[in-house]
Order: sequence, then structure tokens, then C-alpha cells
Amino acid sequence: MAKSGSSIRWIVIIILLLIAAGGGWRYWSRHNDKAPDYYTTTVSRGDLVQNVTATGVIQPVLDVLVSSQISGYISSLSADFNSKVKKGDLLCNLLPTNYQAAVKSAQGDLANAKANYDLQKVNLDRNKELLDKKLIAQSDYDQAAALFEQADAQVQIKSAALEMAQTNLSYTEIRSPIDGIVIKRAVDIGNSVSASLNSPTLFEIANDLTKMQIDASVAEADVGNVAEDQTVNFTVDAYPNRQFQGKVFQIRNSPETQQNVVIYDVMISVSNDDLKLKPGMTANASIIVARRTNALRLANSGLRFRMPENLAPPPPPPEPAKPGEKSAEGAAPPAKQLSQDEQRQALRQIFQEAGFQRGTPATPAMIQKIQELAKERGVEIPERMLAMLSGGGRRGGQADAPVFRVIYRLPSGNGPTAKPEAVRVRVGITDGANTEILSGLNEGDTIITGINQPNSQASGPAASPFGGSGGGNRRGF
Repeated sequence: MAKSGSSIRWIVIIILLLIAAGGGWRYWSRHNDKAPDYYTTTVSRGDLVQNVTATGVIQPVLDVLVSSQISGYISSLSADFNSKVKKGDLLCNLLPTNYQAAVKSAQGDLANAKANYDLQKVNLDRNKELLDKKLIAQSDYDQAAALFEQADAQVQIKSAALEMAQTNLSYTEIRSPIDGIVIKRAVDIGNSVSASLNSPTLFEIANDLTKMQIDASVAEADVGNVAEDQTVNFTVDAYPNRQFQGKVFQIRNSPETQQNVVIYDVMISVSNDDLKLKPGMTANASIIVARRTNALRLANSGLRFRMPENLAPPPPPPEPAKPGEKSAEGAAPPAKQLSQDEQRQALRQIFQEAGFQRGTPATPAMIQKIQELAKERGVEIPERMLAMLSGGGRRGGQADAPVFRVIYRLPSGNGPTAKPEAVRVRVGITDGANTEILSGLNEGDTIITGINQPNSQASGPAASPFGGSGGGNRRGF
């Protein structure tokens, strides 16, 4: 019995020791976590170019399809692919036999009509003399006059038929309507041309291959940034190591829908003095919609990073008051909770007092007055509405309404113990890799792009474009 009690006592002691060891290890691990390692980038200066990408087909500026108005067989060819032609030059001939016969038949019909005309004219003159001598009745003269007029009408009808036959005969000679170069020939000698339903295409002639254009397709999400005279850089598969340039000269307002995406045609003029670009080539175009020189810029990874909740610093302070606005101590009253009708009525009253008229862009003074009245009365004005008041929309790749983002900066001078701080920055254009910083940062600032937490006990993950929220090493880029 004593031996059994001793064993139980040892078991209890061992369990207590294990619990103490576990608690000690847990306490040690909690108080010996390494400080997180931050992956950083530096705010720097450099050039930024924002592009709108599009694809299109290279085409001649003037491209004419030569067809035939009559049917027949191709009897001869006078032009081939890449032939340079002048306006009026012969391209090919249709077999003229049937049309020559039609001309001869029309000539015979006209001669017959003229002979009948002469006969009826003589009869009319004779009946006129007999009527003057009262040797025939008036009805006989009237009948002769009607026959004469019928003969005259037949001459006109047969003359028109002859002109049509001669015109059709001239159509057997297919001639160039413009100066240019033949880029397509769709017929050979002996081919049959049928023009009964539509006009068949025989040749395609480009006016001048030194001046080309690109018909680029731009999605509706990007077309607002595109404007005439913007520079375009593009490449073609035939010359992958060469970059060509052009300019936007037209944005067509006719929309098309492709795979549920609305697109617009943007026409780009291209100089092709060396004739390297050929009709039908696919152009991969980049339309330069905005450019900044020596701009303050930050890698986009710094904008994408999200700090884990357990390490997140306090949120950044609010934006400083703008001119004419009250400071934090004398802040304007908060926006009232108004119904839609009350909000609409309050805004209408504010716009009238500021002197704003619909259809006319508001001046900066008007916008400032509207903002001041809205602050005084606690009425909220959406940023989009303010942008529309000043003329609306986007221009040069940058929205009129300011765009702010929160990023995390490591202060300099604190060494490895530096604590990150949240900073609100105003951003501008982006080239896909870097983004323009308009305010909130200085050149040389260290910005966090990722985090590595050994033995992490974080309650929330570091944001990453690849997702994932497990423990251990955490890194966001």
C-alpha cells in the first residue's frame, strides 16, 4: 500500500515538473522573439511614363478596292502585285466580244430610228402643204404629227441605248482610279467575273505606303486617358528589336463590343519612309498618356504592403486644413445625416450662393466658396462631384480628384529598433512598376515592402499579393 502511494506521488511530481517546464518555455519563447525583419525600398527620383496599351492593324491611309460593274472573263492582265500605277492606267481586260456586239446592235437600232424619223418628217411637211390647200382633213395632219414625234422619241431612246452599250464596252478595260501601288490582285487570266449580285474585288491599290495608319482598339476603361496628338510607341513582330513611333490623330466615337468589353477605335498616324511596315501587320502600341520628369517615385510593392494587425502603428494623422478651412481645434461641424432630398436641396442652395451655373465649369474661387459653405452647414460634397464641377473627367492620366494611400515608413536614426509609422501619401501616375508621390514623402525615405516574423504569434497576416495567412515567416511584396 505504501509502495502504491509513493508511485502516485512521483507521477504527480513529474506532471508538475512538465507543466512548469512548459510554462517556462512558453514564457521564454514569448520574451525572446526576435524583432521582425523588414524588407524595404527607398523613395527616389526618376522619370515616369504612363501608357495605355492597345493592339491594332497597320493600314494604308488611302486604300481603294477596284471592282467591276459588268460580268465577263478576264482576257488579259496589265498589272501584278507591287506594280506602281498612275490614275487611268490599264489593270486588266474583260473579254469584250459580247459588249462589242451589243454596241453594233445599238448602232443599227439607232440608224433604223433615224431613218423612220426622216420619213415621218417628210410626211409631216407634205401633209402641212395639203392642209394649207384644204386638200386633207385636220385629223390626217394630226396623225402625221404624232407619228413624227414618236419617231423623234425613238431616236432619243436608241441613242441612249447606244451610249449604254458603249459605256459597258469601256468597262471591259479595268483602269486604276488613283496613283499608287497594287497590294493585292484577286484574279487571273481566264477567271470569270460575275457582277450580278455585288461588285467583285479585282485589285487593291494603296495610295502611298510611306504614310500608314494604325486602327487600334482601346477599352472603355482606358479611352478616357487618350487624347489627340499623344505620342505612340509600337512594335511589330517582324522587327521585335525596333521601336516605331506615331501620333494619335482621331478617336472615333463608334463603340464596338468584343467579349463583353466595349472598345473604341483610336487612329494613329505613322511615317513609313523606309517601307519597313507593310499593310496588315499587327502593331503592339503603347500610347503615352502622361509623362513626369525627375518625379518623386515609390515602388508599387510599397503601396501593396499591409502591416499585420499586431504590429500595425497608429493610423496617420488627418490631412492638414486647406486654405479657408478651420483647423482641428476649431473644426467645422460634422456632416449632417440628411435624406437624399434634403441633401439635393442643400447642395442646390450652396451652388446658387456660390454663383455656379450648370453647363459651365466652376472656377477655383467658386469651388472654394462651395467647400466653405458646405463645411459651415455640415453638408458633405463627394470628391467626384467636385471633380465634375471643375470640368470633370481625367486628363493626362491623372484624376482631378486627389487619390491618397497609406504606406509604412521606417524612420531613420533609430537603427534596428526603429518602429514603423503609417504615412498618408497622395499618389499620381504609375508606369506599372513605380508610382508618382505628390505629397507625404521625401526623397530617401525608407518604405516597408514586406516583413519576416520568426516565431510569429501575430493575430493577423502581412498582406501579400499571393495571399496566405499562415504563421512562421511572413513576407508581403
